[in-house]
Amino acid sequence: MSCHNIGEGMNSVVKTIMVLVDKKEISIKSARILVKACMEGVFYCDGNKYEATEYISNCCCGKCLKRLPKGAKLYDLYNGVRDLEVIHRIYKNEFFFTERLCTSCFDKIVNKYYGRDDAGKEAREYIENKYDEEDYTSSGMYMIKEKISFYDF
Repeated sequence: MSCHNIGEGMNSVVKTIMVLVDKKEISIKSARILVKACMEGVFYCDGNKYEATEYISNCCCGKCLKRLPKGAKLYDLYNGVRDLEVIHRIYKNEFFFTERLCTSCFDKIVNKYYGRDDAGKEAREYIENKYDEEDYTSSGMYMIKEKISFYDF
């Protein structure tokens, strides 16, 4: 039985971490370590580690954690990598904070697992032709769905 409260709780911690990154009070490297710890904590409790990163899923790269401005591209690997064997190898060997990646990280991962320098570009073009633009662009802002207000740092 899942306990989604831990996911919401860790999501609020991720929010605090990202506010500190935005204010340049902690480094992105430290943020990656802390956000991964939040995800592992949720996974340990109920297995839904993605719940810890819902706050950042609309605007941050799921690999490098960089926050992207509104309209910047954020590509979902599942939408672009159509070979199930390749997608399986990617998820077996790589860690992701969210399912959506910036152009640079998307290309690096896809190129690496297909063994071709143009594979990422080809997968991005597939996504752009098949999906609506809102499905592969950043909202530019964090997803807010908390029921309570948080302190302003």
